[in-house]
Amino acid sequence: MSPKPILGYEHKKDKGVYTNYVLQFNKGGGLPKNKYQEPSEAVGFPKKDLSDALTLGTGGNAIVGYVNIKDNKHSVRCFKNKKGWDIAIHEPNDKDNKAEDVNIYITSDWDVNPKTKWHFLGRYDVEGIKDNLIHVDLGKIKLGRWIKVEGAKELLEPTGHWAGFELSATFIKYPCMLNSN
Repeated sequence: MSPKPILGYEHKKDKGVYTNYVLQFNKGGGLPKNKYQEPSEAVGFPKKDLSDALTLGTGGNAIVGYVNIKDNKHSVRCFKNKKGWDIAIHEPNDKDNKAEDVNIYITSDWDVNPKTKWHFLGRYDVEGIKDNLIHVDLGKIKLGRWIKVEGAKELLEPTGHWAGFELSATFIKYPCMLNSN
């Protein structure tokens, strides 16, 4: 049984999508060697528990997007910049978790490779944010295709089962229409 939406705005017709595809996951530091990571935990609806989200580890990252055809990265759908926030990143709110900083990047490139140009959107912290939902504006970037969520390296590197940011969901508020760029 899949988790139910918990944030509210996702019920509005044609008002955005949750990412449904993990293009890449790079495990960060501080995690136990036997900590199994399931990248698919980073997509879909927001999760309520840390154990249902993808723990990035310190400096780890996940690249997510919305694809039209299941498991086909070539069908990645773009998203646009409009007034206000454009994407939202979620980490479960849990008493056992410490709020970690996270860096957010986007690219408008179709393919992600070592030459991909990433645009840094900022460093964020979920501490004190309602529902642990980080709202991110694309700034001057007009169009994106992939979102990179990176556990920010801190001076004090956390270690243990929940080291680094736990990526639960990414919401794209303004996806491009199916037949547009």
